[in-house]
Amino acid sequence: MPPSRLAIAVLAALALAGCYGQVQRTLTIESEPEGARCWLNDNEVGRTPVTVPFTWYGTYNVRLEHAGYEPLIASAKVKAPHFQWIPLDLAYETVVPGVHRDAHAFQFTMSEVQPTDVTTLRERAEGLRRQGGLPAMEPIMEPSPTPEERGDLAEPVGPTEAPADTSP
Repeated sequence: MPPSRLAIAVLAALALAGCYGQVQRTLTIESEPEGARCWLNDNEVGRTPVTVPFTWYGTYNVRLEHAGYEPLIASAKVKAPHFQWIPLDLAYETVVPGVHRDAHAFQFTMSEVQPTDVTTLRERAEGLRRQGGLPAMEPIMEPSPTPEERGDLAEPVGPTEAPADTSP
């Protein structure tokens, strides 16, 4: 058997016999504070810290939400290691023995929700309205004060006595 055929036969036998190459890819998202709900490309994957397997390299859209914090929208770029470059990826996934791990981790810090100053918000809205050449709006009516705020408590409405027993 010629040497080139022998080499091809040995490689084919190794590829078919073992297929023992394996690549494990994981993506970890951590946040400050922990416990934020996490979405990758609009798919909810759990609460931080969360580790998920992935199959493709590129940019992932990350969205984090946590009570008391502003929602965070960011992106995470996952680059392929050398053993995942074409044509090496085929060899590492089939012939090269062992488990090859490719782990990527991203840390995000969320901002606490700041209370909104209603007066400043209204002034800003009016400024934008004037800037856009829109007519002024009628003032927004304030909600009616509650009885506690007025200082008088309303009398209970309805019967004050228990209904009479009408059973036979």
